[in-house]
Amino acid sequence: RRLQQANRAAKHEPNWEFPSPQPVNWWQLLQAGFDSRKPGQSLHNPRINLKGRPWRILHRGDRHIPVIRIRVAEYDGTNLTAVRLYEKHRARIAAYAHLIETCEQGQADWAIILYNNSDDGIAVPLDVRRQEFLWFPGGMVVRPPLDARSIYVGTLRYVRDHFNQVLDIDVIDERDEAHAFFRDRFDADSTQLADALWLRQLPWEGGVAP
Repeated sequence: RRLQQANRAAKHEPNWEFPSPQPVNWWQLLQAGFDSRKPGQSLHNPRINLKGRPWRILHRGDRHIPVIRIRVAEYDGTNLTAVRLYEKHRARIAAYAHLIETCEQGQADWAIILYNNSDDGIAVPLDVRRQEFLWFPGGMVVRPPLDARSIYVGTLRYVRDHFNQVLDIDVIDERDEAHAFFRDRFDADSTQLADALWLRQLPWEGGVAP
């Protein structure tokens, strides 16, 4: 049956220039020329002690896309973009994208989330340069300058309860180390880095970014 679905699928992919979530179908992506592979082992960035392995990685040319599956009770087979994504889902795909870019030197500015055991899901943009706000768990938001090539936020340390709810956030400022890293990697000026830091805590129960 799955082979029949693959053969009948039309070639289709999201508009990668449109930075909003878009519905996708697994077989249509493969028909569009993406190759799929299952990582043999976890990707690992020892510098920040981050390790993980997505369900699949789609790749075509320089574009690499982490793919995960999630279970959602509200998905009825039609409401692809209406399913709510939680902070843990966004954190997972952002982590996988980072690992792909650092370990495989691929462009990972999108992720695919498939629902339950279906072949349908959504494509989620991850390119921070095209997002007005960067959201972190617990109501923390960063607003990058529009012309920034890179920004420094700081190390966020979370205090959680037994139900994994965020109780408090400590922002550890390691700006001196960040300056050295950015100068070595991007030849960035330290004054520009200082101006790029913009961090604010929003109310725990929702809130509107300025």
